[in-house]
Amino acid sequence: MDIAIKVFIRSFKQVIRSPARMTLIIGFPIFFILIFSFIFGGSGYGETTVSLGIVNLDDSNLLQSEWEESFENVTDDWKDDETVNPFTEGFGELFIKSLEDQTTLDVTNSTFKMTEFESIHETLLSVQSRVVSIGIVIPSDFSLAILSGLNAREMILSGQSIVDNSLILNRNLTISILGDPSFLAFQTGLTEVENALDSFQSQLYGIEVAAGNFHTVFENVVSTELNQFDYFISGFFTFGLILTSSGIAGIIGEERNYRTLERLKLSQVKPAEYLLGISLNQTVLTILQVAIMFGAAYLFGFQGQGNALFAASVAIITLLPVLGLAVFVSAFVPDGRDANGVIAMLSAPIGFVSGAFLPVPEIPLIPNIVPDGSGSLRALQLWDFFPFHASTKAIRNILLFDHSFQQILPDLIFLIIGGLMFFGFGMFFFVRRIFTPEN
Repeated sequence: MDIAIKVFIRSFKQVIRSPARMTLIIGFPIFFILIFSFIFGGSGYGETTVSLGIVNLDDSNLLQSEWEESFENVTDDWKDDETVNPFTEGFGELFIKSLEDQTTLDVTNSTFKMTEFESIHETLLSVQSRVVSIGIVIPSDFSLAILSGLNAREMILSGQSIVDNSLILNRNLTISILGDPSFLAFQTGLTEVENALDSFQSQLYGIEVAAGNFHTVFENVVSTELNQFDYFISGFFTFGLILTSSGIAGIIGEERNYRTLERLKLSQVKPAEYLLGISLNQTVLTILQVAIMFGAAYLFGFQGQGNALFAASVAIITLLPVLGLAVFVSAFVPDGRDANGVIAMLSAPIGFVSGAFLPVPEIPLIPNIVPDGSGSLRALQLWDFFPFHASTKAIRNILLFDHSFQQILPDLIFLIIGGLMFFGFGMFFFVRRIFTPEN
């Protein structure tokens, strides 16, 4: 333990005596937060696309398998689409893919930036915080109502329904639109959404029918005081910690350059003692940086709704994967300056994959297996195995949406498990490549 303390004191002195490292730890986060406050600090901002948040509750299980063959006898272009089969995946999925311009249906000339949510509550919060401009709730009977409309259309055209009316019934669609009329981006995007809905309906039916018509119900969502600055900064905290891994890699690189590490190995220092000292050093620096980042964010106008200390605790836990990344790079890059450069190159893609800047697309692996904190289950995502994504998501949900410990517990578990894996993976290669006798 004495050796670990000495390593900690020495490495800590290296950091505080280096203007470059102190600038990275203190100046760089403040600079980025200040830039974001100028760019995104207003209550609104210009958008070249319409940002939509969609929750798809459409239940394709309400459809009977033999209906597909019955409706195939009435040929329409949308049934030839190779992207999505609405009879198995649901017409709600067909609508979403059409908005993304991924189907044969040409429903809009606009560009929609889509974010799919798993619950109405999550969609509502995202609209309130202006993460998205407009929220759309696709109801559970979306597919059934569309088939009802197609059935009614055939009654008009041929006098004969496709399937028994008693099975489908005559029903209309009610689609909920969530938004804040005072938000300029909502006013601009609402017309585009309504036009897309009308176009989707007309390409399905071709004529006006009594059943199956789309009716939109507008729900006025009063936005909170949160804005895009708040959204980006809540993700920047994790990104700022990723950058600090260059400090650890630089210290270890210097130790190797000046052969200090060789002398430590000759003194029979154990790898665990050396790594413990480095870890203690980074723990102190992480606590310092988290305090600086949070303080600077609130100073420059951050308006988080949740418990800052709770979020800061999650940020400190992110030290696990940060250490793992740093020692892994150090194991393969012996020069301190080169190691800093490698970390700098890796930080941007890691930041984007973590969702620090933009929402990452969903890549589900196993459906309905992970608790979402609200009593229901969500799909296991590819990003769940990436601890920096779990960190970003947890901190953002705490600060913006005031999520409780129970609500962020799944992300916290992924952060800890993924962090330990990162840490163990990095330590394994560090010890193997640096502390083995032949090295």
